Amino acid sequence: MKSFWKKPIDEQTRRMEALLEETLTPVAPRPEFAAELRQNLVARFPRRNTVTLAEPEQSGKLQAAVVVASGILGSLLLIMSGIRGIISLAAAILLLVSWLRQNTQHQSPTAT
Repeated sequence: MKSFWKKPIDEQTRRMEALLEETLTPVAPRPEFAAELRQNLVARFPRRNTVTLAEPEQSGKLQAAVVVASGILGSLLLIMSGIRGIISLAAAILLLVSWLRQNTQHQSPTAT
């Protein structure tokens, strides 16, 4: 998919990309390096809050309860929004009708 906000790539950039692709080959890091990096990062940025996971049985029950509660809450909010919309529509119609009645009553027939 073409991006409209990016500048088109010129020929020099294409040649540079091709040269780099031919010259550089990806390498996997040594396992020792990865392990040392992990240790350093964990030591440097310790976890502030530890979370204990619930048992699978409890987690499933809790998840089901949250889904049911969310569904009930969402349904109630949808119903309340629908009622509010109907009330607003009825109020707008009543205002329009009363405005039309006032305008028709205030107009007097003109003699020709």
